[in-house]
Formats: sequence, structure tokens, C-alpha cells
Amino acid sequence: MEIEERPYQQKCIRKCLEYFQKGVGSVMLESPVGSGKTIMGLSIAQQLNELHGGKLTCAWVAPRHTLLEQLKEAKENFALDVTPISMFAKSARHFDIVVLDEAHHEATGSFIRLFQEMSPDFLLGLSATPIRTDHMKLAFRETVNQCSIRSLILDGYLSPFQLYNIERMDPENAAFHYLRDPEKWGKTIVFMPTLEDCAEFRRLLKNAGTDCPVVKGGQDNDGILADFRNGRYQVIVNCHLLTEGFDLPELKTVFLKDSTRLPTIQMAGRVLRRSPEKAFANIVQSKETKYMVKRIAEPQTVWLWRNQEFQAVSGRNDKVLETVMFYLDLRDKREEIKLPEALYEGHGVERVYA
Repeated sequence: MEIEERPYQQKCIRKCLEYFQKGVGSVMLESPVGSGKTIMGLSIAQQLNELHGGKLTCAWVAPRHTLLEQLKEAKENFALDVTPISMFAKSARHFDIVVLDEAHHEATGSFIRLFQEMSPDFLLGLSATPIRTDHMKLAFRETVNQCSIRSLILDGYLSPFQLYNIERMDPENAAFHYLRDPEKWGKTIVFMPTLEDCAEFRRLLKNAGTDCPVVKGGQDNDGILADFRNGRYQVIVNCHLLTEGFDLPELKTVFLKDSTRLPTIQMAGRVLRRSPEKAFANIVQSKETKYMVKRIAEPQTVWLWRNQEFQAVSGRNDKVLETVMFYLDLRDKREEIKLPEALYEGHGVERVYA
């Protein structure tokens, strides 16, 4: 694994170490997907161990085995003995340092029990989407946050993206838009609200001659994900299992089920890693969702599905988009209310095919 020097990472590492040296026992490192949380976590643990004469023991706790597999590759670059432990392990011994990956899961009963058994002197939480510390059963005393998805895109560490708004995110609409141009979407993950929707989406694609496995609990998904990585499948569908712990930089498109802020950020984050194989990512949402991705960062372009085509909206801010939507509605009603052409023409809408 090649480690890239990034200024914001050094700021995060220094701030976390400052808190630990001041006697703060638990620190949350909040940092977006693709920002290198594993590298930062290992750097903090290694330097903390060095400050204590190299005598500290360290455990890395994660809720998914894929995260522990990623740890194995990353830790080869560090002079640190790290013990990987599943969050669902039945027991554990004492460790001086505990790094908790995906730390928004830390309020679960399984980790609380493990935490009591490990009784660390230093607890470092890593999360792209942490719950507020004052709502946690086992609160982190301090939080470090030195970057955002918006800043990482602007600085070139995450992929820019284009946002496609469709009418509804149901199996029929998602299948229609995916099958309309699979080459444009490239390697794709679809998030559906229910397993029944996943099955229906798969059926619709199968009828069109496209294989699309369903990733779900209670089955061995490793083979499916391996085949997705190596190109046997170009699209897979799931409800929520792939919101974390699955990283594939060449992933080009995600279809997001309607949701609130936290799941939306997690789902969108899957596609924002940089890759030489894509100039930009695609994010597809319905206009009915409660949380639009453009609240996280500005898309390169917003595409609206109207009159059986995607229309590109000029401009990159909410005010422009609201104005365009207003005048599009006026255009549709012009015969009814007899508005002159000048009122709805020339307001940033370019009719083109995506």
C-alpha cells in the first residue's frame, strides 16, 4: 500500500496526540471516506507507543471482517504490533491502546462489554459519520475534525461527482435508468429500501440480460464482491450492507435510496474515492429524498430527468437550481397561464443528453 503525504492528515495526527498527552483518555477522529483514517489511526497508535518507550499493547477493533483485512495490508508500513479483534468477539484481554474503526457503532452492547474487558488507557475512535458524543453511552471526550468531503474534493483527494435527479428511487425507475446507458454508469452499486426491492431490481435486470447479484445478510457475500471487483459483474444491489467497510476506488456510480443525512453520506462515500479509471463519479438520487448530496459538496453538474431526457443545470449552487426548477415549472404551465417566452427562457437550462 502506497502512503501519500497529506497535510490535513498530519494536523489530525498532531491534534489527537496532543489530547492524549494532556491526559484525555478517549478521542474521536472524524474524517470523511477516502481521507485515510486507517493510516492516521496507525500513525497515532505508533507515535503514542513510541512516546511511551515502545511498551504499549495495541488492539484494532472493527465491526466487519473487511475492515480487519484492510488493516493487515496497511499495517505493513508501520513499526507497530497490532492485534485485530472483531467487535463481536466473545471476550478480550487488556490492551493499552484500542483503536475502534467505524466508531459510530461503539454504543452497541457488544463493544461496551469488550471495552470493559480491554480497559484501555487510550481509546481512539475512527469514523466518517460519528454520532454526536453527547448522545453516546460511552462518550469520547474530544473530537478532532480537520477536513470535509467538500475540501477533499476541491484539494483533489476525492473524486468530483455529477448528480442525477430522477423522479423516484424504486426498482422500476432505477432499472430503467441503469439499463438506458450501462456504459455511462460503469461499475455501479444500487441501494434499495428493502430486500423485496432488491429482488425486483435484480429480476428486471435479469430480464434485460444483465446479471445483478443481491448482497444481503445471512449469505456469503465475499464471492459476489470478488466477482464485482474483477469485472464479472458490473452492477450489484443491496439495502445497507455496503454503506461501510467496502472500498473500491474504480466504482463509478451509486444509486442512493431515499434517506436521511447519515445514511446518505455513507452511501455517497462509496463512490468518491479517486481512481485513474474515472474522471468523475456519478451519484443518482430521487427528487423525493430527505437529504440531497449537494448539501455535502457541490456537484460538477446537476442533471434533471424531464421529458424523457436528462437536462443539465448550469451553475453549482442551490439558488441557481431553485431558480431553474421554478422556471421549468412555469414552462410546463405556460399554455395555462399565458406567460411570455421571456419569463422562462434563458435561465440556465441546457437541453442535452447526458
